[in-house]
Amino acid sequence: PRKAHSTLGGRSKKSGNSCCALLCGAWWCQVCCCLIILAIIAAAIATPLILRNREETAAAPIEENTDGNTRDSPQAGGSGSSGVGAGGIVGGGDGSNGAAADADFDLEQYTKDVYDTLLPVSGSNVFDEGSPQNLAAEWILADAANYADGKEGAPVPRDVNDPRFLQRYALGVSHHALGGDEWSMCDSAQDDDEATECTEDGKTTRWLSAGDECNWYGITCNSNGMIAKMDLGDSSGGSGLGLSGEIPQEIGEMTTLRSLDLGNNGNVGGTIPETLSKTSLEQIDLANNQIESPFPKSLYGNKLLQKIDIQNNNLDGP
Repeated sequence: PRKAHSTLGGRSKKSGNSCCALLCGAWWCQVCCCLIILAIIAAAIATPLILRNREETAAAPIEENTDGNTRDSPQAGGSGSSGVGAGGIVGGGDGSNGAAADADFDLEQYTKDVYDTLLPVSGSNVFDEGSPQNLAAEWILADAANYADGKEGAPVPRDVNDPRFLQRYALGVSHHALGGDEWSMCDSAQDDDEATECTEDGKTTRWLSAGDECNWYGITCNSNGMIAKMDLGDSSGGSGLGLSGEIPQEIGEMTTLRSLDLGNNGNVGGTIPETLSKTSLEQIDLANNQIESPFPKSLYGNKLLQKIDIQNNNLDGP
């Protein structure tokens, strides 16, 4: 005699070989039972993922420019060990939008994270008291200390893994390496009696201020808040800002930099750092300074470079 059986979708079904069959005998009842079980399993898997995504979204920082407009930070997170979610700068250049202290912020851990990050970039110079690298690191940590104390206008410490952390540090090093305290305008002097005028090109934020570095004089950023242009020269043939000193190797950490103009300052010396090859430079103007040989070989094959002006320096050779 032929064995009795039923089919569902062309597949043989035997009574008692599934949990659904134990609950109800009709095939349609078994189908509904299985769908309910699958829905419960899917919900159990999806719920933790949804909650985690909401937590990460809530923790993502919003950066505020000195003009009051906000934008998402390019990268949030990082080591998280210091309790800093990311690198937003929330205080305006004039300190009008102060940041409340974060109870979870660990200044001691953040200090360690900062030096651990800067050591591979600047070497022992970061510990050499009074060096441009040391002064830039101490400036970053002084802002962090102000934030930890809840000081009005203090910027939120930028996470060391934020891509904008190193560009801000590189600008700090450049300021000290190029005599920023003696610039003819937009220097970092905090005393109103000593501060030089800073009103050209709509850029009224001084260097090393708490505000976003994209608003500092001579700095232009792309839509992601990454530096694209550094213009501290004088294309009209004047004396620029009166820069003096040497171009630091840390300038190479501004990897999105497309235009560098330090021309017509007269006293920018030393050699051109090899690290410029790490940037996206298309134009370089270092004319009428005291730049010395050798010219970096790493720039010879740079296909991005469209214009370079190094006339009237102390370079020799072909």
